[in-house]
Amino acid sequence: MKSNKLIVWLVGATSPLAQSISQELAPDYSIISFGRNPSCDRLVDLTSTEAMQTVFRDCIKDTGVPKAILFCQRFRPSKLDLELDSLALLSKATTVEVYPLLAINSALLSLGLTDLNVRMIVFSSTVALQGHNRSPRYYSVTKSIVAGLLPVLTSEVLHLGCTWNCILLSEFFKGNKAHTFQRLKQLAKVSKQHVQGKIPRVEDIASFVRFLIGDTAVYMNGESIVFDGGYIKYGQDN
Repeated sequence: MKSNKLIVWLVGATSPLAQSISQELAPDYSIISFGRNPSCDRLVDLTSTEAMQTVFRDCIKDTGVPKAILFCQRFRPSKLDLELDSLALLSKATTVEVYPLLAINSALLSLGLTDLNVRMIVFSSTVALQGHNRSPRYYSVTKSIVAGLLPVLTSEVLHLGCTWNCILLSEFFKGNKAHTFQRLKQLAKVSKQHVQGKIPRVEDIASFVRFLIGDTAVYMNGESIVFDGGYIKYGQDN
């Protein structure tokens, strides 16, 4: 029997953040997960916007227009990736983190529908990959790309009643999976640099997401929201 729940898409659904969001929203929404892992409902090819557009359009035809689309994907470089030069590594990071945003905008516009009213939220890292000589800061670059794209993406789908918002996270938030002793030690040190004396948990972020996809948040559009406990502004980015 078909569920009467509103649908939420999770792109990059295998991350601890996405899994926590899924647990938070599952009682009230039907969750469809997208990713490059066979455990996801829909496999997404991140090498081209055209391939992703096809996947997104087909899913809308199958299940209807979602209430919200959450982009949780983050580029995690392998050891081989770190041997690439700066431009090649940045290109891979951009493909993973930015292409899906362009693809969904194009997919929604191509439907020829009106009053879609979709809440779109992208999570972007505020810290960096560390390549050769511990620089440059690739994640900071992709964050800047996302922030720069946000007004463009928003204006394109504004007439469809859709909203785009970005949640900026530092690297340091505590997932719902076990951490190594070294990682726990690092998190404890970073916590002291947060205004509240503690780092956000994925559960805290998931609770905020519930608000952002609700009806009240329709008045928030094209915003970059920093959700890092003051770490970037007041802490010490090491």
